[in-house]
Amino acid sequence: MKRNIVILAALILSICSFGTAYAEADQGEKTLKQYVKTLATESAPGKQRDAFEKMSEFEPQSEEQIDFIFSAIKNDDRKISLAGQRALGNVKDKKLVPKVIAALNDKDKRVKVGAIRAAGRLKDKKAVPGLVKCLDDDEAVTHESSLALAEIGDNNVIPELLKRIGRNNAPTSIGLAKFGLEALRAIKANLDTEAEERVDITEGEDKRFNMIRTIGFIRDPDAVPYLKELLEDQDSDVRISAVQALGKMGELNLAEAMQDKDATVRIYALGVSKKIRGDEVDQIIIDRLVNDDNKNVRAFSANILYERNVYKAIPYLKDALNDTSKDVRDTARLALDKITKSN
Repeated sequence: MKRNIVILAALILSICSFGTAYAEADQGEKTLKQYVKTLATESAPGKQRDAFEKMSEFEPQSEEQIDFIFSAIKNDDRKISLAGQRALGNVKDKKLVPKVIAALNDKDKRVKVGAIRAAGRLKDKKAVPGLVKCLDDDEAVTHESSLALAEIGDNNVIPELLKRIGRNNAPTSIGLAKFGLEALRAIKANLDTEAEERVDITEGEDKRFNMIRTIGFIRDPDAVPYLKELLEDQDSDVRISAVQALGKMGELNLAEAMQDKDATVRIYALGVSKKIRGDEVDQIIIDRLVNDDNKNVRAFSANILYERNVYKAIPYLKDALNDTSKDVRDTARLALDKITKSN
């Protein structure tokens, strides 16, 4: 008898819990509908903004709510569509993953992009096959897919991203770069292979170029030692990308980079110096203005001294007015004019 009472109590509790969950889901959908109504009909900017922000922060709790969000995303009103995309990105409940994955195949691009972002935030590897398929879509979808795959962090997709890097530009490169050191190793291995099996075809050149430029997007601290090794690479384009990556992370030794035999590499390294303060950096730039054998490097040095407003560079800029290059003379004159007037 007691056992039957316990079972009955558990059943009642289960029914009540289900009823509560259903009520909450229903209330959530009503709330979403109210946000959409406000966005569609309210003329007061403050009320519209409040509804947009609240809908953008809404976390879907049920498949029914997600279905409603899908319909909102497809709305012709841009505010409603954008708020719906953001709401879809707030999915956290793992039981809703299949619903999100299914939406990766939606014919409406806005729904697809919203689902891609949601899949990335969920970090569930079940979404990987669908996201890889989205890499073959248009540029915007490819970009979002590569970023989502990077958020999930499954290194097994690196070859898939590399496979497509010759067919598009930044969309795949940026996502691939977010894999950091693992992406860098894969890129270097591919570059080494291509150097051994070099075939002079446009697609091969595009792929090589995009792999190299991807290096410049990498910001993983773990990749710093490897990037420093690339500063010694025979390919000047590889060295340029390594300079860019190290510069973004504040890990570039400017004095060493100034010793590169390629003037273009030195120019890229000087570009990094714009964001680095200190007398030592100022002196390195002045040294390039005075001693570099390349007129473009000297002109660029004068331009950076202009941007940095380096007072102690005045005598060196005056000397540069007699440079053999007109570009250097003109840039030095502009720098002098600015520095003398502001000091």
